[in-house]
Amino acid sequence: MRVWMVSPELAPVAKAGGLADVVGALPEALFHVGQVETAVVLPEYGPLLSDPRIVERAVTHRFRVWLGPFPFDGALVRARLADPAGGPGIPLILVRQHHFFGSRPHPYGERGGTVAYHDQALRFAFFNHAVLIAAQKARHKPDLLHLHDWQAGLVPLLMPQYGLNLPTVLTLHNLGYQGVFGWELFDDLGIDFAQWPNLKRGDGAMSWLEGAIRTATAITTVSPTYAREILTPEGGEGLHELLAARGVTGILNGIDTLTWNPILDPLLPHPYFDPEERATMRAAFAAEMGFDPRLPTFGLVSRLAKQKGIDLFTQAVHHFNPPPFNLVVLGTGEHDIEGQIQSLVDRFPERVRYIHGFDEPLAHRVYGGSDFLVVPSRYEPCGLTQMIAMRYGAIPVVRATGGLADSVVHVDDDWEHSTGVVFKDASVGGVSWGIHRALGLFESPEAMQSVAARGMARDASWDESGRHYLELYHEIAPLPLD
Repeated sequence: MRVWMVSPELAPVAKAGGLADVVGALPEALFHVGQVETAVVLPEYGPLLSDPRIVERAVTHRFRVWLGPFPFDGALVRARLADPAGGPGIPLILVRQHHFFGSRPHPYGERGGTVAYHDQALRFAFFNHAVLIAAQKARHKPDLLHLHDWQAGLVPLLMPQYGLNLPTVLTLHNLGYQGVFGWELFDDLGIDFAQWPNLKRGDGAMSWLEGAIRTATAITTVSPTYAREILTPEGGEGLHELLAARGVTGILNGIDTLTWNPILDPLLPHPYFDPEERATMRAAFAAEMGFDPRLPTFGLVSRLAKQKGIDLFTQAVHHFNPPPFNLVVLGTGEHDIEGQIQSLVDRFPERVRYIHGFDEPLAHRVYGGSDFLVVPSRYEPCGLTQMIAMRYGAIPVVRATGGLADSVVHVDDDWEHSTGVVFKDASVGGVSWGIHRALGLFESPEAMQSVAARGMARDASWDESGRHYLELYHEIAPLPLD
């Protein structure tokens, strides 16, 4: 089977969030479990033009797309994302267009993607057209297109115009981002909207994601619990009735267990095999941060946004005076949330460290040196940080939502299988309860080691997820019998 992943992100070369990690890891898992030949179709953003990890580039086709009255020329570039371990890597189809992609340093916008580019609709409309031109011209056409998020949402709408009838899987990574644009723009996008009269919303706009949900062959999301949550008025972002009518399959993400491996991690000064060996790494990290090693250390590696519940967490920490724990925060995001983190630093300078931005080596050390990793999200479609934390022996403290609920077993629910602390309420009180339960756990070194060891032993690989996707692929694109 031949599958094309259509995505705006790909780890490690074009990463803005967890979507990149999924698209970077799933191709290898699909090949491992079912010999699926996977290529990733991706815009060739500015940094990719000179990225040495992308090799064997060759322009295969040049083309023109009309968006409104204006022609935009582009090219399709065959390439390969090299595997640092010496494997075959990932075949790529890069969409080259200087104005929309090559001149842009970030996939989505200015200031690290927090301010969207003004021509976002035109950029990704061009990308969607290019995907179908690539499929149309391909010597070996894909059996299926796997579309990721709204940035690939026009593909099934445009497909009839290119004489194609390929099955599509749409994966919803976060329903909060739908690609909503004013209807007046859509005359410029090259779509015959007379065929889709029900896509215009009451507010005079259109959601690209809604269009894809209506027209994709099958719909998945990134955890079973999130698949149930988005069928409710509270979690469905206005699309719950449509999603219930279409049906959604929840498949829990995995993580790249080769990259995230505390035994072999080159970014850890003291790699380790188990919680007992981890003590050396913990002590080194406490020294690096200037922390009192007798206190537990909570880590937070996150996009700093309201969705992530960071505001609830900062308020909960302020209730302590001083907090009986150390805290290290690594991330960037919404300005007011960043200010709330800084207020903790100002109030508790001996206990709190804030590293603004993202530092990959430091992230590995936070996972390797913290006792607990906090994920207090209001909603979380899947989440990867809690899985990485468990892999590294940091006990996750998470809210019972989405993939957090699916991947972490609460210490008070099933001790023999428990891997972390899970609290129910998206409130300051809920977060405070989670912190206090973690502090209680820290009082027993034997209990800490037991929970950490179970987390480290948990299978977080992509193989199980890959098998679920493979089953779905075969359902909607059955291969002919020989």
